[in-house]
Amino acid sequence: MNTENTNINSPDEDKQHLPESWVALLALGMIMIILGAVGLGMSVTFTITTVMFFGFFILLAGLTQLVHAFVSDKLKSWKSRGLYIVTAVLYTLGGLVSIFNPVLASIGLTIMLAGMFLAVGIYRIKEAIRQQNENEKWMLMMFTGVTSLVFAIVVTVGMPWTALWVIGLMVAIELAMNGALLVGIALEKRAQEKEDI
Repeated sequence: MNTENTNINSPDEDKQHLPESWVALLALGMIMIILGAVGLGMSVTFTITTVMFFGFFILLAGLTQLVHAFVSDKLKSWKSRGLYIVTAVLYTLGGLVSIFNPVLASIGLTIMLAGMFLAVGIYRIKEAIRQQNENEKWMLMMFTGVTSLVFAIVVTVGMPWTALWVIGLMVAIELAMNGALLVGIALEKRAQEKEDI
């Protein structure tokens, strides 16, 4: 019977999973951090750009699904074909609105985002109260739940103005965080290369 754990990689195998060039990773990470920092100051522009970019993908998905509805041999009945066509038309309209009226689209997306944060916040608060005696980290769960709830309320109360900056702010933060992660990976790769010398 083999007792060796095959899930644990040796340090040499782990090194193979990192990209070859730490310099390229470092450069990409720095670019993302800079873009994220710029985005924090230009969150309205980032919101409009993100919504329009999202709109192009929705439009492409809608048009693809529309073509698929008419050329697919798998859709035998008009009922299933009709469902595809209705979905494709909704996607296409959503994409066109996002491209040609990104402010209106950002309001809709921000309302959905606020609803998601509201639901997540309520769920986390409920779970924190339920696990109060069972889990030591219930206070952290309560804190994140209250934070999500407060964010949802602030976004909702500030509508429609918050719709202009919330999405851009979140994209900017995501860019900066991913950039910092890439910089960390690049520096780890550099340290490993120095150890090998």
